[in-house]
Amino acid sequence: MTATTETRAQVAPDPAAVEAFADRRIGVVNGAATALMTSIGHQTGLFEALAGQPPQRRVRSWQAVPASTSATCGSG
Repeated sequence: MTATTETRAQVAPDPAAVEAFADRRIGVVNGAATALMTSIGHQTGLFEALAGQPPQRRVRSWQAVPASTSATCGSG
């Protein structure tokens, strides 16, 4: 029995396809992070506690994550 080797032609990936793939993956990760941050805020009662109050700087930064990812990533 002899070992056979397959030769495959090296094909350069399409840069536009690579960019589109990367954008979709980043969108998935951003969506997951947004869902997690929103869930944490809901479960801890942070959103309700902050209603009508000026939040501290760190909380403002944390709270901006769901808004900024939906604004920059769109719906999909």
